[in-house]
Parts: sequence; structure tokens; C-alpha cells
Amino acid sequence: MEIKRTVIAVVAVALAVTVVIGCGAGARDAGDEPVTVTFDVAGMTCESCEEAIVHTVGQLDGVDMVESRHITGTTTVLFRPGELTREAIVETIEGLGYSVVNPEG
Repeated sequence: MEIKRTVIAVVAVALAVTVVIGCGAGARDAGDEPVTVTFDVAGMTCESCEEAIVHTVGQLDGVDMVESRHITGTTTVLFRPGELTREAIVETIEGLGYSVVNPEG
């Protein structure tokens, strides 16, 4: 019976430590929640244009997802504002030779 209580106590402590560590380790501030922004991008004419934007923007720190469509002329980016700015995304897209029509998203 004593061993059973000891095992239960050890498991309870291990769970408590896991919860405390888990809550602090990956916690983000409310302002760090991912944001989705869609830019109108002029100059995309084919799937290679889409792929160039997706590949390059996707490599930026703080980007969780990129989708680009030449048919609609849009690029949608899911990113963390605490790590990346809209301006940096726009600069990256324009650095590839495309024009961002609505840089504010």
C-alpha cells in the first residue's frame, strides 16, 4: 500500500512539473499570435511566379504559411508579428521583381 501511495505521489509531482514547464516554455504574448494578411501582387504570370514567392517568403523567420495565386494576383501569408513585419514581407516580394499593390494588406 505504501509503494502505491509513493508511485501516485511521484506521478502527481511529475505531471505538475510537466504542466508548469509546458506553460512557460512555449508561451507567447497575446500580440505574438499569428496574423493572416493577403497582398495584391502585380506581375505574377505563371505557376513559377507563385513558387518563387512561396519559396522565398516561406524561408523568412516568423512565417507559418504562404499561398500565392497568379490567377487572382494574390499572396496570403500567415506570420507571427513578434518575429516579422508586413514591411519585410512586402520588401521580400518586391525584391523578386513583383509589385505589391496594397502593402498594408
